[in-house]
Amino acid sequence: MIYLKEIDRNNFIDVIKLSVYDDQKDFISDNVVSLAQAKAQPECIPLAIYNDDLLVGFVMYCLDYEDNEYWIYRLMIDKKYQKSGYGKKALFATLNRIAKDTSHNKIYISFEPENKVAQKLYENVGFRPDGRIIDDEIVYYIDQKNIFNLLALTWDDERRITRAKNLSAQIQKQLTTNDITCLDFGCGTGLLTYELYPYVKSIYGYDTSTQMCQIFKEKSESYHTDNVHILTKPEEMQKQQYDLIFSSMVFHHIIDIKSQILILKECLKQNGIFLLIDLDEEDGSFHQNEPNFHGHNGFKREAIQNTLHSCGFTSISVQTVYKGAKQVDDKSINYSLFMAVAHK
Repeated sequence: MIYLKEIDRNNFIDVIKLSVYDDQKDFISDNVVSLAQAKAQPECIPLAIYNDDLLVGFVMYCLDYEDNEYWIYRLMIDKKYQKSGYGKKALFATLNRIAKDTSHNKIYISFEPENKVAQKLYENVGFRPDGRIIDDEIVYYIDQKNIFNLLALTWDDERRITRAKNLSAQIQKQLTTNDITCLDFGCGTGLLTYELYPYVKSIYGYDTSTQMCQIFKEKSESYHTDNVHILTKPEEMQKQQYDLIFSSMVFHHIIDIKSQILILKECLKQNGIFLLIDLDEEDGSFHQNEPNFHGHNGFKREAIQNTLHSCGFTSISVQTVYKGAKQVDDKSINYSLFMAVAHK
């Protein structure tokens, strides 16, 4: 897995030793120059690019004092590891890191006109010409507001796919018949939806992200199924009645969870089942690099049970359904998920 790591006394020599092919050297400064620039200009953030434990590249970005926008100044992959997809993944990781600061509008990047490889990469990710040429380099930009939708394109990584398969198996244990209609609340790209659709009569996914929903729709075409549907508006979701509603890793993003649970309860048929899958309470490490995250650091199981009870649900039970690890910079954060089962 590609991630970004701070450069310190333990890895700075290895970063300096990273190199590109001779015909690429005119396109990017040596890493030692970039590190010196970061020392002289503290607004520059230099980071090492790792694939698991392997150092593969270097990136540096900056909040420019002149235009008060973010610029990606450097991005390089060592010649030994090029053509492995690391450049695109590293660029997404950098955009994801920058996008956590939502107080700015655009992210800029520039390149030599002869660097067609870089131009193709940036355009594939979503950068567009700015119209300027600065120091003989072409300037491209991407709007901050589009980055979450772009990151949806890389949402279905191995970690999330594995988790969805495991959670699907747990949800299937709650199915007493396949003649039911389900709702996947906060479906994202439909990882769980498409694991479960063969086992139910019909299944609806609900999400508000345009790009997530677009990927969801594209999957529907590739699966050639007519029992999967996507909903993008609350009123569309609330027009339906469901036998089973499930939600995975959504509620810790919702401040007033009781109000949302009550809305979903109204969408359940009598004797319907609600499955709430989410994080066990943790110390904040899970979202530690997301300054604009204002949700819950997981939940205490007793608190979830009490909330469901106060919403009028009965026969409430809670169990562990998944244990995993999330890479946060160079740290592996262990976490566990519970599933609360509640009956209307």
